[in-house]
Amino acid sequence: MKNTLIAASLMIAMAGTVQAAEWGYKGDKGPEHWGDVAKECATGKNQSPIDIKDVVDAELMPLNIEYQGMVTGLTNNGHTLQAVVEGNNAVTVD
Repeated sequence: MKNTLIAASLMIAMAGTVQAAEWGYKGDKGPEHWGDVAKECATGKNQSPIDIKDVVDAELMPLNIEYQGMVTGLTNNGHTLQAVVEGNNAVTVD
């Protein structure tokens, strides 16, 4: 358990040092410049930002999120960090 807490603390500390590329929808950071912000965005594949032009204005009911989870296990499988979360978690729409 002690090693798990140390690993989790280190990951949280390192997460604050990573900076994502800045992009937006207007001006120098707009869709026409996304390839300049990050070369991966020029190809439009995988997790590039997308230029959403048409939207639906809808009245949606709010989500009620109840998260009472507690991490009871942490595993590094060599590709990702997997957490085992136990507790009563729910997302409902009224």
